[in-house]
Amino acid sequence: MKKFFQSPFTIAVLIISFWFCSPWLISKWFKWLQTCGVDYSSFGTFGDMFGTITALFSGLTIAGLVYTIYLQRKEINDTQLEIKDQKKRDANRRFEERFFNLVKVHRNIFKHIESSFEGYETNIIGKLFFHPQNPVEAVLNSYKNDQEIQHVLKNFINYLQTFEVIVKSIQTRNAKAQDKYFKIWFAQFHINERKFFLYHFNLRKEGKPKEWDIIKKYGFIGLDKSHFKMFYKFNDFKFDGLE
Repeated sequence: MKKFFQSPFTIAVLIISFWFCSPWLISKWFKWLQTCGVDYSSFGTFGDMFGTITALFSGLTIAGLVYTIYLQRKEINDTQLEIKDQKKRDANRRFEERFFNLVKVHRNIFKHIESSFEGYETNIIGKLFFHPQNPVEAVLNSYKNDQEIQHVLKNFINYLQTFEVIVKSIQTRNAKAQDKYFKIWFAQFHINERKFFLYHFNLRKEGKPKEWDIIKKYGFIGLDKSHFKMFYKFNDFKFDGLE
């Protein structure tokens, strides 16, 4: 029985039925008042007493309506902000998943060619710089035309391509996020990788890469001239990246 009266359909039927029967009920009520000797002319004066109250309730009704609209708009705005924040969190989560996957791939590539990094300085750079007949121009030409093609691109191409992909991916973030992810990534670099960047990007045929400022800022942390002391005997060439 309780559920019956809680049904919206039941309540609607009762209200409509009452409204439909209201003329008959009002006529019966007036007849009863007439039998009681009530003067109808006094009803107007009595009703006027409630005019102020009626105006008050009308104002309250309008105020309530306006407040309801305000609450609805606030709820909509809050929902939109929540959706926007959720999208931002989802985008950050997707970026971090991709970023750390790329970093993992890059680290795995390094492990597979770690011996190439170890021999790069001695077997390639050392032979160029310590040949007694090699002037600066000859060193540069030898690296660009022979060593870069025969050894560097052959052994390090996948490493360098993945490096470029990660840099471009990080550059899609804002400045604060870029600083965060570059620091996380470069902190994992071996000193032989840092030396490779210094040599290769100073000597390669294409010149400095677009990412050179990033490499200088994060890639050479922990390096100083003592790591390249023997190469500074070759005083005619200065490596950009070391102060």
